[in-house]
Amino acid sequence: MLEKIEQNIFGHLKFLPRLFRFNVQKNEHTTLVNCDLDSPLLNFVYDTHLEAWAKSQQDAYALINASKTKKNRSIWNIFLSFFSGSSSRTVRYGEQFVNAYIDKIIKEFNGQPFCWLISPSCDPRWLKLLLLQKGFFLKKTQHALIYDPNKDKAIEEERNKLNVVKVEDDDTLRDFIKVIETKDSCFKKFYNQLQFPIRHLNESFFIGYDRENPVVIAVLYLENDTIGIYNLWCKSDTDNLELYRTQMARYLTRYAQLKNCKTISLLTSNSVEHHLYDTLGFREVGHFECLEWHPKGK
Repeated sequence: MLEKIEQNIFGHLKFLPRLFRFNVQKNEHTTLVNCDLDSPLLNFVYDTHLEAWAKSQQDAYALINASKTKKNRSIWNIFLSFFSGSSSRTVRYGEQFVNAYIDKIIKEFNGQPFCWLISPSCDPRWLKLLLLQKGFFLKKTQHALIYDPNKDKAIEEERNKLNVVKVEDDDTLRDFIKVIETKDSCFKKFYNQLQFPIRHLNESFFIGYDRENPVVIAVLYLENDTIGIYNLWCKSDTDNLELYRTQMARYLTRYAQLKNCKTISLLTSNSVEHHLYDTLGFREVGHFECLEWHPKGK
């Protein structure tokens, strides 16, 4: 089940940046999304599988040095000499190549802050330690939650609900941006690149109105049979935040059910939101960790 959530998250993170022609790079051990915006909410590194790669690099390095040495020493002694100077702690096999790769990633963002998302299938233990040593700092743990429309309890319609509409024109996009820019001002420049009409888009955008006032927004991303809920966000100066968040979550979950998806997923680091989703029937299946890099002075 975690694999489905990871695929949905990874697909969501690169979908619009690729559509908007930002820098999206993917290789066998990393995906990088650089929107060239001054926000770690729009610049990412994820889907990292560096351990096997680093070990292969270390193996190659050892063989090269073994062929060059004229002394009758074992490969093991070469490793020990290579790691000399690091006696204060245990050095992991291949660690220096991961450190060099992290430096390369930092340079790739050219002074922009970014988030390194560590997911369960990646290298969460010692990669996290290396990032912290490099000056990254750990944000709140993101809890992965799922809802199975075929097994979990049905979510009922709620009376006096918000007027929720899809973003399908410039007017609703303008209202959507009014809400999400209270989360980070860089979202305005990002979402202003949406052009209408939107066709064949895996992502859908929703906005909830209290009377005519836009108060809450969210994004749905569909991949295969899984729908992910992202950026469920209430306007920062809005009263009744919990009520609006609850009503939007109910609407989105019922919307996903009507699309006959098999799994609904989301991430949350907020204990209040976690409780809300618990009451709706979501259950936790794992967690992700987000480490942010901010250049000095930012």
